[in-house]
Amino acid sequence: MLQPKDTINAYFSSSQNQPQSLTEIDHIVFGIGSSLNSWPARRDYVKLWWDTQRMRGCVFVDSPLSSLENNTDSHLLPPICVSEDTSRFRYTWAGGDRNAIRIARCVLETVRMFNASADEVRWYVFGDDDTIFIPEILARTLSKYDHRSWYYIGATSEIYHQNWLFGDDMAFGGGGVALSSSLANVLAKNFDSCIERYPHLYGGDARIHACVLELGVGLSHEPGFHQFDVNGNALGILTSHPTRPLVSLHHMSHIDPLLPNSTTFSAIQHLFAAVELDPLRIFQLSVCYDRRYSWTISVSWGYTVQANIALHP
Repeated sequence: MLQPKDTINAYFSSSQNQPQSLTEIDHIVFGIGSSLNSWPARRDYVKLWWDTQRMRGCVFVDSPLSSLENNTDSHLLPPICVSEDTSRFRYTWAGGDRNAIRIARCVLETVRMFNASADEVRWYVFGDDDTIFIPEILARTLSKYDHRSWYYIGATSEIYHQNWLFGDDMAFGGGGVALSSSLANVLAKNFDSCIERYPHLYGGDARIHACVLELGVGLSHEPGFHQFDVNGNALGILTSHPTRPLVSLHHMSHIDPLLPNSTTFSAIQHLFAAVELDPLRIFQLSVCYDRRYSWTISVSWGYTVQANIALHP
């Protein structure tokens, strides 16, 4: 039996009962970490979910794009912003990428850019250029929380080793990190001095986590955010998605195409056709039984149908 929408809607209202209107897409500002090298190959992922009429934010790159790259389909994408220089900051993780500092500072630069906006900002959401958000579900998920309080929202990795290495109480950046505007505004005031204390950390998300912890704020875990540190065939993990609405996906180029006889991107495009029709229930698992014929049929909504048929000699 397909999970009823009333059940899903109850999940969205389970955390807070504050007297405020629901969070909408235009209450959210996005900061997307990218680079001159990665943006041309990944811009189409952002184009899948970005709505230029309703969304605000910026894609942060390390160097200016060529005029051709900056103009092609730019009306379908967020504005491009060149990150500030970070050469004065130390980075000591052996073999790491000091771009992590630049990506972490997307928080500071985004807040500076939008905190004086005439339009209300309730949440700042950060991700990578290959993070794929389901915007309606993101907004509904954030509506569970009061943006006037301090919230740091996201999810850990699906992989034990990643959590062991980087922390099991940190919002992994590729899955998306959401900061309430009240927290983000305070965090931004001393962010540079904070990250100076953490040159030994690997990623930008680790620096955000460390600075949020200094303010006494822990992770509010939302399992719909997906870092997705998975390689190869991801059929099993996707078809057994928890009964929580899907907020984001990441690292799609690291796994086999979601559909047979498809490229990675064409399969994601096909999936988004289902997302547009019924975003609340995408990937939600339902299982049906036919006792007479000993059939078990599982449906991952918008993705797969699997039939397990008992054969009797």
